Amino acid sequence: MDQPTAPKAFEESQKSGLPPRRGLARVFNEKLALWGSIIILCGWALGFLSLFVADAVEEPASALFGFSGIFTFIGLCFATPVLAPLFAFLACQSLSSDEPPSRRKTAVLALVLAILSIVPIVVYFGPKFMF
Repeated sequence: MDQPTAPKAFEESQKSGLPPRRGLARVFNEKLALWGSIIILCGWALGFLSLFVADAVEEPASALFGFSGIFTFIGLCFATPVLAPLFAFLACQSLSSDEPPSRRKTAVLALVLAILSIVPIVVYFGPKFMF
């Protein structure tokens, strides 16, 4: 009996000041771009951290950390060029629409993080193909 009825739910969404979203806009929005970019950046950090730990520890543990770091690195090398532009597009979509300022701030942060998630690939592959 605690579930709000439809008019009450609509009134609560109007009190928050943010208009409700319909259809795919509920899923594909700036929050998805923000969390996706954060997950990609954390994946890069954990992958490189496991490679650094693999260099620092003795032989048996080195293989465990090394394989996890290599598989993380390979997976992110394939996933980041696809997902980072998608997240940047979702953030730009929120910026170009008439969204409230709180959603615009989230979209700007998501756009910056999506651009930053490309940096590890450019740093790693850039010198190989530039020189």
